Amino acid sequence: MDDLALVADPDGAGAAAIADLEETVVRRHLAEQGDPGRARLAAVEAVAATLPRARRLLVRRGAAVLGHVWLVRSEEGDDLSVLDLRLDDSRLAPPVRDQVVALARSEGRRRLTLAVPPGEPVLGAFAEGGGFRETSTQLALALPAPPGPLTLLRPMSEDEFDRWHVGQLRTYTAERVRAGESPEQAAAVVRHQDAELLPQGHRTPRQHLFTAVVDGVDVGTLWLSTQRPMVWVCDVGVAEQHRRRGHGAALVRAAAQWSSERGAPAIGLNVFADNRGARALYDRLGFHVTEVFAALDLGGGAPT
Repeated sequence: MDDLALVADPDGAGAAAIADLEETVVRRHLAEQGDPGRARLAAVEAVAATLPRARRLLVRRGAAVLGHVWLVRSEEGDDLSVLDLRLDDSRLAPPVRDQVVALARSEGRRRLTLAVPPGEPVLGAFAEGGGFRETSTQLALALPAPPGPLTLLRPMSEDEFDRWHVGQLRTYTAERVRAGESPEQAAAVVRHQDAELLPQGHRTPRQHLFTAVVDGVDVGTLWLSTQRPMVWVCDVGVAEQHRRRGHGAALVRAAAQWSSERGAPAIGLNVFADNRGARALYDRLGFHVTEVFAALDLGGGAPT
């Protein structure tokens, strides 16, 4: 299979190729949007935003086209990501991976990343045995909320938000560095996301920030986003002195109850691979995997 080659698709920017990519992205948005029509609109917007950094390569053996791969450059940093991969035979995935890795290295990319949804044999075969390591997992929980004790949620005050915000940015940046991003890339991503999600601080519409209270004592914090029909749990925090007392589970149940009362079909979140305690908690509460994110360290850096 070493006669496989990746070649630029002359029709990669054509309407048919873009529509095909949108179909793939629609499936990734269905869980969040809860409706095929909304998922399609979200997919069209996402693809349009990505296309300036993306390219479609054909997988060829001689004159035969055996599939294609969409690659996209990261907005911040030196990563190259596999956005979509289609192959006639999943056994082609390892040699295609070798070609993509060689391409990424030739361009000085630092990491090769991808997301693997459940039941995707081609992407699974691409990642398996290739030296990729899991960086994080996206999870979802169908509502109504799981049974169990809840914690009281009250909106953060401005002073509470200011204190929380400083610590949250620091912690999130450190988590992304542990997941494999360079400190510079992690800081840039966090700045971008923070400006996008919280432009008006704790008064930003569709962003809901709470302090968790148990028996009159503040034990943690919760950040929920209602930008999509599926409520996104952006951050769950339990103060260090109150950990290992069940407050994390009570906070997640409270998030689920709050979301269910507002008609949300599900809640979703992302957990970093090294946060095994949180992942075990989410598994116990009934969350299911929607995507696994993985990265291969290429040891490079984009040329200047």
